Amino acid sequence: INKLIPVVFGIITAVGTIGNLIVIATIIYNRHLATTTTDVLIASLAVADLMFVIICVPFTAVRFVTGWPLGRFLCIGHVYGVYLNAYASVYTMVLMAVDRYLAIVHPFDSIKWRTPTNALIATLLVWLVLIVCNSPLLWEIDTFYQEGLYLCDFVNYNNMEDRTFVQTFHSTFFLFCFFIPLTAITILYGLLHRNLKRGMHRHPRNLPQNKLLQKRRNKHKRVTGMLIAVVVTFAACWLPIQICFLIVAFTNYNDNNAVIIIKLLSNCVAYMNSCLNPFLYAFFSQDFRDS
Repeated sequence: INKLIPVVFGIITAVGTIGNLIVIATIIYNRHLATTTTDVLIASLAVADLMFVIICVPFTAVRFVTGWPLGRFLCIGHVYGVYLNAYASVYTMVLMAVDRYLAIVHPFDSIKWRTPTNALIATLLVWLVLIVCNSPLLWEIDTFYQEGLYLCDFVNYNNMEDRTFVQTFHSTFFLFCFFIPLTAITILYGLLHRNLKRGMHRHPRNLPQNKLLQKRRNKHKRVTGMLIAVVVTFAACWLPIQICFLIVAFTNYNDNNAVIIIKLLSNCVAYMNSCLNPFLYAFFSQDFRDS
């Protein structure tokens, strides 16, 4: 395992870094892509994914293999950055769902609000709120010496006598970084889907005057399908590690070889999420492929 983890995590880091840099560069250097709210939000998600693979993945491999030889400052930045970027990814997807809902359900009323500038402001506000809300973690992270190794983690994480911190932390992480945002996204896309179906009944495709409207709706459906694929991929990749976190917090599990392997695989699947989004954009978007 000690030999395999650096290889797997190294591949994830390389693919995630290159893929997300390509997404960011494509949007920056093709101005027609940067003129829509959707592409501003895609760029924000790519930044969060890029920071995640750089801050989280290689340093997590170091923690698994050698303990933590890099000192207290980098330890705090690493652990804080992992959770900050995880939150940033999922709440950027919430913004995407809100944007799609407004574009399709309220296209005329929302047109003055759905601008690239406003999307950038909303993204920066989300990042600011998340930085502030996650700041208490800075006082909980430290390095400590245990069983012949320096480790980097939350100070009270391995306190088996008092599980209050780990239970509170993982419950909060599950609710606010998984269950609540994904529930909100599901509701918004459900309402959006219902609106699209109603539009198909109100405006039959075979009427000439509705061809332009149908073309517009088809474009909305393609973009929406791509973003739904991003959300479903996120949920599928992060569900195993969320389950592992809850098991760690609320059960007296034995940390044997099988459990360690399951935890490592769950980490790998969660980290792979940050590599997959660029491939989804390329698969679903002809404009992105052309650019």
